[in-house]
Amino acid sequence: EHLQKQMTSGLLMLDGEEEALKKTETTYFPLMPERAYKEGSASQIHFRLAESQFYRLVTGDSANLIRVTKVEYVVSPKVVKRFKEYQSKLKKERGETLSYPVLGFHGTDEKNIKLICELGFKTPGDSGFHHKTDTGYYGAGVYFSEYPSYSMGYIRGGSKLMLCQVLAGKVYECKTLIMGASLVKGYDSHMSPCKKELVIFNSAAILPCYIIYFTNAKAAFSYDMAGSKK
Repeated sequence: EHLQKQMTSGLLMLDGEEEALKKTETTYFPLMPERAYKEGSASQIHFRLAESQFYRLVTGDSANLIRVTKVEYVVSPKVVKRFKEYQSKLKKERGETLSYPVLGFHGTDEKNIKLICELGFKTPGDSGFHHKTDTGYYGAGVYFSEYPSYSMGYIRGGSKLMLCQVLAGKVYECKTLIMGASLVKGYDSHMSPCKKELVIFNSAAILPCYIIYFTNAKAAFSYDMAGSKK
């Protein structure tokens, strides 16, 4: 909660982020692992936030076989503005507790990532919206998971995952499959029975924040002399 307040108040802005928010195009800030600890470094905090979220919740064989090599921090002014406006609206309607975002992973073909970052996600009702596989087991929305292993199933051999802030609001917990269903009245999102899939129906409720690059961990961890990870 403290970190979220720092992020929303601008205390964790990277060098150049304030200028990036005044532009019309999307800016990508490359973040690399560093050996040196720099107290208060926004770039280190953002990298470690994305990295730790990945490692903490990755499951199965992937936990020992994958290593994060790089993170891109995404700043898309139009998408940020839309997200903050929706968050403010959600806070008024649902209260402060339900206005905090969660971090959700999303897997897609790598060719789609930059376009999503620049324009935001498409949700039901948006022109061009379609599901990649089926109509949606738990509703016709955009699927996220707090568990990266779930999202990896949709990247088709790729090596990048998106990590987004997601405003779930009031969540409808599905008891069974509801293939292709619309948002349940009175709720803001759906959750699968296993609680590992979150379905979002409003594009304004999603803020692409990080692109996580990963590779197979072929050797023990080490830093090179420049401070980057091998």
